[in-house]
Amino acid sequence: MMPIKWQPVPWKRFPSDGIFGHQKDWFVSAEVEFIASSGGEDLLLIENVWFGWPDPPQWGLASRPSGRSDLKWERWGNFADLPTAWQVPDHPRR
Repeated sequence: MMPIKWQPVPWKRFPSDGIFGHQKDWFVSAEVEFIASSGGEDLLLIENVWFGWPDPPQWGLASRPSGRSDLKWERWGNFADLPTAWQVPDHPRR
């Protein structure tokens, strides 16, 4: 329900100091495609490479308080359709 403007993970220009305390390899292994910060939280939008029955739906969401790289990411599950309030740009796969 909350409007979120997502940014694609900058694969070609990934910052040398990482994003949200993680390096590029971590983002690849977690299948993170988009990032955002909103409402005091850092957010990860996961696009599952394998999705649909019997695999999970296409999208997943994880969050943690902004700036708290010492905390684990809370996963909120998987879903087939993106909320209409979210702005998710088109993106080419890695």
